[in-house]
Amino acid sequence: MKKLYIEPTAGLANRMRGITSALTVKQRTKCDVFCIWIPYSGLNSEFEDLFEPINGLKIYKEKIFGNIASSFRPKIYRGIPVKIRNKFYHNLDLVINNHDFNNYFIPNEIKMFDFIKRYKNVYIETCHEFDRNGINFFKEFIPVKAIQDKINAIVSSFTSESVIGVHIRRGDHKKAMQNSPVSLFYEAIEKEISKNEKVKFFLATDDVEIEKSLKEKYPKKIIVSVKVLDRNSKQGIQDAVVDMFCLANTQKIYGSYWSSYSETAAKIYNKELIILQDNR
Repeated sequence: MKKLYIEPTAGLANRMRGITSALTVKQRTKCDVFCIWIPYSGLNSEFEDLFEPINGLKIYKEKIFGNIASSFRPKIYRGIPVKIRNKFYHNLDLVINNHDFNNYFIPNEIKMFDFIKRYKNVYIETCHEFDRNGINFFKEFIPVKAIQDKINAIVSSFTSESVIGVHIRRGDHKKAMQNSPVSLFYEAIEKEISKNEKVKFFLATDDVEIEKSLKEKYPKKIIVSVKVLDRNSKQGIQDAVVDMFCLANTQKIYGSYWSSYSETAAKIYNKELIILQDNR
């Protein structure tokens, strides 16, 4: 049986789309899929702390697998005991690291399932989505009960009135800050209110001042979750899942430029995504 090892990297949304791509490849090729999930300072949580098991996906928690697969990074590679390194590495036919991603996939529009057809054991470490042509596997992500209970409590406040999602990404995301200024979100909110005075908005943002400002300006229209913004804590990542799935339950989403989080929230239930971008 052919095997695809996926090491999804970076933040929550990036990892989710890496896994969905691998599941799409599995659907097309019937290969076995193994996910190497490695917590780090920007996502310090294990998979099982966030989501229920996904059918057909085996999660490897051991950091050693990720380090071996990233063997072209010499400093990490030298730290792996030879016996363990050889046991795994020599069973791989192809290793694609994140920094080689564009070299493999972009120039010739190669699809991952082509590699699976060509090789028996493939390992890919990436923060990218590399196959979008299958069914919507984002629906396979089911939050664990404690997180789902928080989501349900917030979504229950989404009455029959229209609720629109707003995701304003700030933090260290320079492209989002430069291309999706806050003023555009205010304009979008005003436009929606002018069309429907009963409309409400679920706001997800990593900027406490923006959240405070919007709540003060629209005191009866802004819905938010109480959350921890520290992505180096398990609670912070769990709260990020809450915000994402609350966005997914809105009628449509106004999102931030170059944000995988905005895109992923919209894809979970196939909601309309409007990226607010300054084109001047």
